[in-house]
Amino acid sequence: MRLTFRQVSAFLILLGSAGLASSVPERGVSTDSNLSAPREFIHVDEWPVAKPEDAPMPELDKAQLIAEVQKFVNKYHTLSSWEAKYKVAFLQSLQEQGSETIPGFISSSQVHTVSSGPKWLYQTRKETKWLNQDQNENKSAMESVHHEKVSSDGKVVRIISPDFNQGKVKNPGQHRVSGNTPTLVNFLPYLRAESCLTIKDFPEVLEILNDPDTKLLPWYTRINGHTCYVLERTTKQEKPILRASQQAMNLKKDSNSPPKIRVDTTRTRLAIDQELDFAIVRWALGIHTELPGLRFTTFPLEEIIYGDFRQVADGINIPWKMTYTSNMTKKADKQTQVELEEFAVDRQYDPGLFELDFPDGYKIMDTTRAINYTEGDSKEQIDALVAAARRRDEFYDSLRNKEAPALEASQWFNTDPISLSEQKGRAVILHFWAIDCAPCMHEMPLLVEKYGQTLKDTSGPLFISIHPFVDGEYLKQLENVIEKKGITFPVMVDSSEKERVFWGKTFNKYRVFGIPTEAKIDENGHFLEIDKGAIASGSWWLKESEINNSVSIKEN
Repeated sequence: MRLTFRQVSAFLILLGSAGLASSVPERGVSTDSNLSAPREFIHVDEWPVAKPEDAPMPELDKAQLIAEVQKFVNKYHTLSSWEAKYKVAFLQSLQEQGSETIPGFISSSQVHTVSSGPKWLYQTRKETKWLNQDQNENKSAMESVHHEKVSSDGKVVRIISPDFNQGKVKNPGQHRVSGNTPTLVNFLPYLRAESCLTIKDFPEVLEILNDPDTKLLPWYTRINGHTCYVLERTTKQEKPILRASQQAMNLKKDSNSPPKIRVDTTRTRLAIDQELDFAIVRWALGIHTELPGLRFTTFPLEEIIYGDFRQVADGINIPWKMTYTSNMTKKADKQTQVELEEFAVDRQYDPGLFELDFPDGYKIMDTTRAINYTEGDSKEQIDALVAAARRRDEFYDSLRNKEAPALEASQWFNTDPISLSEQKGRAVILHFWAIDCAPCMHEMPLLVEKYGQTLKDTSGPLFISIHPFVDGEYLKQLENVIEKKGITFPVMVDSSEKERVFWGKTFNKYRVFGIPTEAKIDENGHFLEIDKGAIASGSWWLKESEINNSVSIKEN
């Protein structure tokens, strides 16, 4: 599992809010380790150790143990079908982040999943109870119910949400069904036929088993009263510390110094129980991070403990209780508990069980065909959407791996005029946006943080933001936004395209109808890809009779 910038940044903020980063020097004081000894924070809950002499266990080397665990995983794949009913409970303790208090809450769900070979049906009735805590006073509860069904034939996923009169069609090979309720496969990822139901990629069992750096530790541990083998993998990453993290750590910012580096070493462990046919009974992830003036170690950061194993088929043991815990700090614990009520294997099901049709009037998001439509629309209407999506794809295919269309600017901010043809050797990101676009403005602080040094730091792609053509008072408003938001990356104002419905000549060249949108250009100056939303009834792609570089799109 790779730790993201958001995860580590959140951890740093939590450290500060919990008073654990108070040992970091005051703002403006150098924290480089060569000037002062790094401060340390260690929060480690080590696994109980059982010595080899105290635990009569078969002597296996790493290859032998991994082979046995692989057999355990493969047994799940022999099931022709399985059906599970289970409860999911999510608990979050009271959190404090600076002056903000996030109340603790509890949510519970009832889940029912049926899988038969490549086909499966997923149903959930979700009942959520919120328990707001304010020093154990003024407690309040709220209950909500959500219904959802998902069916698949192994090729197409259909999701129906009666509460919202909406449906989705997805390709299971490219998309995952997301939601707030983890499924059983989140905890047992080797269960067959449900890969697109996952929300998180934990635990990474197969990666650990196949990684040559995974080691068999020279000691055993005790889980659920059994002595277990322990496999461990460590990975290391080095990344520059971005501005948000530097502010969280009170690091002095020096524009002339090289970027500060964060080193993350992650440790992943599996406990293997040979009494349960080498079942995985515990998974844990920890992190050791070194920053200028600070080192912190936490283990486990995340973990799953499996319990109450029961045999459901010959040689197949299933845990009926699973607990996932996130331990960033003592004031930010989160826990998800899964408890099976029923688990049956190799049942026979009527094929009609896996057929799911959308009622008339449902709004459908079809990512397989890249269109949005309403169930009940005529075949001609849907065919027109599909044809428009095809024309759009053909247009971008005609641009791909060729010289990217040139930029045509009316004005530049934060830089001299930039020519794409002069950027060979460096990838480029074109970001289309506008100041009156709410999503654009919402993501602007993140873009400033990520690409604010794009003109100085040439190690990454050159980030260029492209605003629709504006002049007069609107141009002054844009200038004010650039100043107030602290935007330091290049801002290009597009040239006027009065004859067309586009927001400017460059918007026209890249056929940008919606914002925010990003286009990517490779190091050779060739067009790679662009964000493509689904084609809906109001799309301009429907209004063109022909798509090519010379065609103009006329207003209605």
